[in-house]
Formats: sequence, structure tokens, C-alpha cells
Amino acid sequence: NKQIYKIFLVIISIMYLILFLIIPAIWCYNPSILLNTKYEVVSKEKIEDIEETSLFIADHHADNYEQIILLTEILKNKKKFNIVSLNFNFITSLCKSLPLFPAYDLIRVDRNKKNDSVNKCIDKIKRKEENVIFFMLKKSFEKKGIYHILEKTKVPIVLVRFKEIPTGNYFFNRKFEVEYEKIKDYTLIEDKQKFMNSIKNKLYPNKN
Repeated sequence: NKQIYKIFLVIISIMYLILFLIIPAIWCYNPSILLNTKYEVVSKEKIEDIEETSLFIADHHADNYEQIILLTEILKNKKKFNIVSLNFNFITSLCKSLPLFPAYDLIRVDRNKKNDSVNKCIDKIKRKEENVIFFMLKKSFEKKGIYHILEKTKVPIVLVRFKEIPTGNYFFNRKFEVEYEKIKDYTLIEDKQKFMNSIKNKLYPNKN
């Protein structure tokens, strides 16, 4: 019985180390490793080279692999990031709950408080000189929050595009290409929706 008890304690200790130390440490260093998600940055622009405070706009799909990849990428940048998120987002909330992952904060979208998240983004960019990230579905461009943030801050836009390379895998061992495009010279036209559509067309080229 003592032998079984010792074996049980060893198993419990190993599980504790894996769940509460090893996995969080790996997740905080390179989240994409845990799902064996591979990616390559194919653009000349690299996230570690973008020193100027910017508004990042990333494409967003049904799964959250682009978030996992971008969480891995932001660890390379010296500036702190703020991810604009709905009230609950599993991936970003999980990372944020880990004490070893200080690379970003979450800006929660509260639909009951008009312009609250927009004002928070403006404050983070102007006062704290921190980057802000939006993960944008195509249908999300009907909202004008990004326009108002750019209007108040005049910071560069950085588009982040993800392209999956088919591997036949649907969970582990997926592969992606990541492309950054920095847009420093843009004009905020009076027609806000037309401006938002122009950003959408750049983020989702040939996919309208």
C-alpha cells in the first residue's frame, strides 16, 4: 500500500508540474508550440522592427489560431500591446490569466457603455504609447471605432494577414503564413464607411 501511495504522489506531482508550471511556461514563451502550430513571416516588415506606436488590425476567422500566432509574435516587440476583446475570449483570457505573460492587456468591449472601449484605446495609444490590436471579421467593418481611434491618435496602421497552408490537419500541426503591412500615410475621408471598406479590402484582398 505504501508503494502504491508513493507512486500516486509521484504521478500527482508530475501532473501538477505539467499543468501549473511547464505548460504555462511554454505558453508564455511560445504559445504556438503547444498546438504544434508552425508559421512563417513572409513580409519584409517584421513585428520586432515596428518601433512606432501603432494600431494593429488582424484578420479573424472561425478558429483562434491567428490569435495564438500573434500572441507568440508580440513577445518579440518591445512595446506593450492591448488586445480589444469581447467580454470573454478563451485564448486571450487564458494567456492573460498566466502570471508570466505580461506582454499585453485586454480592453474589454462593453456594449452597454458607448465609446468606452474606443476611449480606452485612445488613452493607451496617446498617453501610454502602447500598441492596440483589433481582430476583425469582415462583417465587423461596419463599426467605426477604428476610424475614431485613428482620428484622435494619427498613429500608423499595421495590417496583419494570415494564410493557412493546407496540411490535412485540423487541430495539431497546422501551418500559416503571416504578413505585416504598415500604412503610415492614409487619409481619413469624410465618408467613414468608405474608409473602413478600404481597410477591409486591404486586409481581405480578393475575398470580398
